[in-house]
Amino acid sequence: MAIQRSILPPASFEDALRPIALIGQQEFKVLHEFVSKNAFELQGDQAKKLATAINIAEADLAYLFSALAFLYNRVQSSGRSPQTSEAELSKLLDNIEIDEISADEQATAKGRLTSVLKFNPNAEKMSKIRRLKTGFIDNAIDFSTFVDLRPNYIDGEIDEFIPIVQLRITTDSRISPEIYFVFQVDENGLEELEKVISRAREKLKKVTEYPPLKGKVSSGKNV
Repeated sequence: MAIQRSILPPASFEDALRPIALIGQQEFKVLHEFVSKNAFELQGDQAKKLATAINIAEADLAYLFSALAFLYNRVQSSGRSPQTSEAELSKLLDNIEIDEISADEQATAKGRLTSVLKFNPNAEKMSKIRRLKTGFIDNAIDFSTFVDLRPNYIDGEIDEFIPIVQLRITTDSRISPEIYFVFQVDENGLEELEKVISRAREKLKKVTEYPPLKGKVSSGKNV
């Protein structure tokens, strides 16, 4: 069932939840299995793959997961008993009405929301790992490069081009001047940067394979 939509953001919170009512049963099964394992985290190319698998736009998937994460955190607040969480979930769902869908689709949406918003041990684990990874300092969350060829003029004519690589690191800082860090390197600098990254990978590998820590070190790739 194709439910691809426009690139416009959802008009309301309930609108962001619409896809969960409209996808087919097989697509919901895929979604539920993903959420059971990964909670509401989309890392790397997971968003594209999952959006394709359940046949919705990638942007709509991101809005859906943001809404689901908000509801999950609201329902499964730390320290709540299962009974209290179930009561809170029931109360929330009674107040959610998705526009422009049938009564049967409303019932489908509420049934599916009840299923994906139940207590999920993986969600709790990933939330704790995320807090540990974040810590108290800014985290690099995105990397981009730009290759520039700068002409070297001799007697008014271009003799050669000098390649320079500009790199931008984006952080999760909320302080404007510290969100982006931009620097440049030449080919020698790029080789040194690659060596540093390679050494870091080797160190990480040795830590994860250290016998006393075997099986205890989380990769954190999906968190």
